[in-house]
Amino acid sequence: MMTARNQKALELIKWCRENMCTPDGKRICLVCGHVPTAGEHAVVGVFIADEKNQQRIGAPRDKQRLVIYMLCDDCYELPDRNEPVEDKIFAVVSVQ
Repeated sequence: MMTARNQKALELIKWCRENMCTPDGKRICLVCGHVPTAGEHAVVGVFIADEKNQQRIGAPRDKQRLVIYMLCDDCYELPDRNEPVEDKIFAVVSVQ
């Protein structure tokens, strides 16, 4: 049976597949959409929502859902880089 929590998780997974990689598998910066070329650095991050927001992104109770993302050098150097990352992730799932 498809629950609202499972539906949120599927929406997040689908969004990640469509927006975080090019069709040929290259990672895309979550914040600006830049695809680093050979020789450019990129930083891979793991988003772990706090306990209050775990269910918001579709995690079962007492479990965690992780979102792995990539940032280009410019976005990694932003003073508060976590805010745009969280905004992008939470924009995918609606608040119940």
